[in-house]
Amino acid sequence: MLRLVAHTRPLNRGFITSNRIVYSKEVLEARKNGLPIVALESTIVTHGMPFPHNLDTALGVENIVRKNGAVPATIAVIGGKVHVGLEDNEIRKLADLTDKTVPKVKASRRDLGLVLARGWTGSTTVAATSIIANAVGISVFVTGGIGGVHRNGHITMDVSADLTELSRTPIAVVCAGIKSILDIPRTLEYLETMGVPVVSYQTTAFPAFYTPLSGYDSIAAMASPQDCASLIKAQRDLGLQNGTVIGVPIPRDAVEIDGEELEKCIQKALIEAEIQGISGKNVTPFLLDKVKEVTDGKSLNANMALIANNAHVGSQIAVSLAELIENEGGKGGHGVKLATFPPKWSPETKIAVIGATNLDIVSKFSASASKEKSAEGSVSFSLGGVGRNIAEACWRSGGDPYFVSAIGSDPAGDIVQAKLKDICMPMTGIEAIENATTGCYNGILDSSGNPLSGVADMKIHDLVGNSTSSDSRKELSWILKDKKPQYVVVDANISAQALKDVVNYSEDQGFNVTTVYEPTSVPKCTKIISLIKDSSNSPEIAWKRIKATFQVITPNVAEVAAMLQHARSLNLLPQEYEHEFPVPDQFTLISTDDGPVHAVMNGAIALSTLFRVVVVKLGRAGAFIVSREVPLPLCSQNAEMVTFPGGFSIVHVPSLHKEGVPVVSVTGAGDSLVGAMVSALARKGVVGKSLDGTALTEAVCEGMEAAAWSLRTWDAVSEHVGTKVEDGSNVY
Repeated sequence: MLRLVAHTRPLNRGFITSNRIVYSKEVLEARKNGLPIVALESTIVTHGMPFPHNLDTALGVENIVRKNGAVPATIAVIGGKVHVGLEDNEIRKLADLTDKTVPKVKASRRDLGLVLARGWTGSTTVAATSIIANAVGISVFVTGGIGGVHRNGHITMDVSADLTELSRTPIAVVCAGIKSILDIPRTLEYLETMGVPVVSYQTTAFPAFYTPLSGYDSIAAMASPQDCASLIKAQRDLGLQNGTVIGVPIPRDAVEIDGEELEKCIQKALIEAEIQGISGKNVTPFLLDKVKEVTDGKSLNANMALIANNAHVGSQIAVSLAELIENEGGKGGHGVKLATFPPKWSPETKIAVIGATNLDIVSKFSASASKEKSAEGSVSFSLGGVGRNIAEACWRSGGDPYFVSAIGSDPAGDIVQAKLKDICMPMTGIEAIENATTGCYNGILDSSGNPLSGVADMKIHDLVGNSTSSDSRKELSWILKDKKPQYVVVDANISAQALKDVVNYSEDQGFNVTTVYEPTSVPKCTKIISLIKDSSNSPEIAWKRIKATFQVITPNVAEVAAMLQHARSLNLLPQEYEHEFPVPDQFTLISTDDGPVHAVMNGAIALSTLFRVVVVKLGRAGAFIVSREVPLPLCSQNAEMVTFPGGFSIVHVPSLHKEGVPVVSVTGAGDSLVGAMVSALARKGVVGKSLDGTALTEAVCEGMEAAAWSLRTWDAVSEHVGTKVEDGSNVY
């Protein structure tokens, strides 16, 4: 970890006495270890959005900051104390707008003293958040938008305190600009007069909150997070006591409001306000209500999208600033370490993922496939490997997996490590093996993207957890005993010996570990069943240990058939479980690409006699959850559940993908489902023998959201995994 040493010229900061301030556990740990911290304001929770959108947005934004290697510090006032960083339950209480027992005020600079003196609870505006963040040494603050000069403000003198605060508080405010209901040109003029630099991210156009173009330019375009960090540091080096505004345009795909129509709406609303005698602080909420009414709720969707985007950019800026100060030998206030991965849930690793890491190389012809030996085209590199995909999806969903894998000490391995570093994914458990080749898949596609041929080199996966070095600490058996994970995920790429190590570890823990087996492919899926032949125990005892270990399996339709065929060949299926059930009415409309629903359903039921829970990935049809031992409730209104004779239960969880919408790529969708599912199980604290149907079905529903995000990107795991999907509307 990198540590930032003392800055040669300390900033003049405000001071908050210790009895007036409360830090969250996460922020306290960040300050102790010197991790980059990003300030977040709480007004969107109490006054900016309706419930539950306010809660989902606040928690989602914090998660985005963590994923980018920084620590979120949502700032609010609770019971007369300034809180820097909020626990989840505190955010939930602030977000509950129906709770009238604790009124929530909105505090700016003017109000802070009174709110503390009266012991009130409330949110902090941009101005108040800037004061508090600067006082505790936070340099980067992410918000939706800033206040400004109000329409007719040159007559009413109605100017937001946000602007005056920016002129006297050294804080970088990352925002989507200024709402169009305000006077944007006069706001920019005011900021210029007060000496506040206003820049835009990757454009010269200054954004207007709901739209990326306000019709006015900022003073400069900042090309990258590093470019923004350089500006912030230069301001600090000069000892300037003013802030900086970094305008980040709303993502193009989130723009749903026409700028011209919005302006017409605002002008009409201003006339209405004047006729109705609405003035002062009541004008802004009146205008916002009119905007929401005219845009048919689209303004809310835009608000959620832009704050998420601002958090993504702002947290990258915070990390870049920490790196810049460290590299130049500068000083960062309280001594900051560079965070390279999100903070852990606990000192112990809850989740271990064991499996393959690949470099996927895709070569695509730019025209129809040429008969020549070479032709023009494009070549792209991306991260792959079933285990790696699962680990990333788990991590992006808020989990803290210790990923055990192997790559070669070769150029491909260097690319893998660089790409993992780019997404801030932990690499501690990945061993770089000398004289080995990193797992690679080289696919050749025609100009339409259809596969022509491919070459796979996956020999290194046999070395995962079976180190060739003399260091026993790299052996899987040692790693498991050392980390003591409560949740273990394995993909079928790993060796039989590695699978045996997992069985032995589970037995050492009294089989009170939730272990998930991802079958990976038809040729490899039976590897877990074949362990019975390699055991020194009797077949009955051997299978008892295998079943007790691998409590959940996640095959696709083709793998269900292959595993059943292999189990029958070893006489593992009793005759009484070879009965076939008719398809219930609830499932008749389910359609899969790999087989009729009758065969899939009965195959899953038969397989559930061998494993405690079977989660069958059905592609576009969603997933079946099948169990005879665990009662399965419904996880959503769209799910269907059927109970069969013999105690078998099946829940069908439909896909969140909308029919008729093109799929960008299906690669990684199933892996994303598994990774997010395991993260959800760990978060719910349901381990091993205590595995219950409610937690399981809810976890699969969360996994379906991750799968839906994966379908819309070329990457195996979407960067949006971990973000709430509402009936697919946030996906397509």
